[in-house]
Parts: sequence; structure tokens; C-alpha cells
Amino acid sequence: MKMSRKIELLPITPVFVHPKNEAQKRGYYVDIIMHTDVEKTVKSFLDLRGSSWGYTGDNSLSSSLTIQKLLRAHGENSSFFGNTIKTGNHLLTIEKVQDKQVTAAAVDSVAFYNYKNVLHKDSDDITVLQSVGALPPYAVVCGKNLNGDLKSKIVNVLLKATTTRKWKEKFEKFGLIKFVENSPDSYTELEFSEPLDGNGLSSIYY
Repeated sequence: MKMSRKIELLPITPVFVHPKNEAQKRGYYVDIIMHTDVEKTVKSFLDLRGSSWGYTGDNSLSSSLTIQKLLRAHGENSSFFGNTIKTGNHLLTIEKVQDKQVTAAAVDSVAFYNYKNVLHKDSDDITVLQSVGALPPYAVVCGKNLNGDLKSKIVNVLLKATTTRKWKEKFEKFGLIKFVENSPDSYTELEFSEPLDGNGLSSIYY
């Protein structure tokens, strides 16, 4: 993982609840979501051929790069979708699915959890078709000039945060289970340092 010269990775990362993360390991998932109205015709990812697709942007690991890889695994390319719409962020993507402006979309699983459980509890009309992952854990970073003792205190406080009932309940509201140790090794297998295609999902690639 490439890091700016001005920041560094703190050795800690949050762990979030997800149906595929029963072991409560670090990392997050890509949820491929759709409106419940299309459940009768869409049973698998390949059933989305020719449909409208929403995603945050071409450099997004969860909504674009991972989906490009998934398409290739099925022998497909971005022409698989009828049309694609960039939204700019995950919450707007979910809104477009709920408003039926797109048939389906790929979103960060943590963003989706909080959309359904915190921001919009009236969103039972959105369902998960498939989840992909786990992807590398969220990187918690700080300025390289931050005092070393302060860095250690931050890490230690977060590691212990969910051991108290008060903070455990506060974090769980947002799907955060606990904090665990992290290191640069978590990102050595990250395959996407650049988009698989210069224009991402918005153009055909081979």
C-alpha cells in the first residue's frame, strides 16, 4: 500500500459486523444491492446483464475495481451493464437503488449497514444480492510528526474501547464490533493499485 510521506499507518483497524464475517476478522465487504422489486428476475449477478448500474467512481476499490475483477472472472467486461451511473459516494448510490434510478449497485458494506440501521431505517426495500470480500481492512492513519507517545495512547485506548459497556454500545450502533491490530502486511495482496481500465466501468475494457 502506497502511503503519503506525510502520513503513516497506525497499527490498528476497526472490525465491523457482516453476515460473512462471523469470525469477526478485520477487513470489509462489497455488497451488491438491488431493489426488492427485481428479486423475481434477478437471482444472481449474471442476471444483471443489460441493467443500469450505480457506483461511486472509477477509482473506488469496492464499487468499481472489485466489480471489474468480478466481471472478468465471468468472462465479461463493462459492456455487460446497459448503462452505468457515477454517484460520487456510497450513500448516494444506495439512494439511487432505493429510488429505482439504477437496478443494482456495489457499495461498501459498512456504508450500507449504516444507511439501513442508522440513517434510513425505512429501507427494507433494498436487498443484498451478493457480497464480495473480504477486502483489506480500513487504514487508520496519522501525521508522521505526531508524538510517538500520543500515537501509542491512541492505539491503546481504541484497543480497549469496546471492553467497556458504554463505548461498546456506542460503537455497535454503527456496526463496529471492536478494534484489532493492523500492519502494512494487510495490504501486500491488494491487487488494485490502479484501475483495471483507464475509464473504469464507464467504458469497455478487454
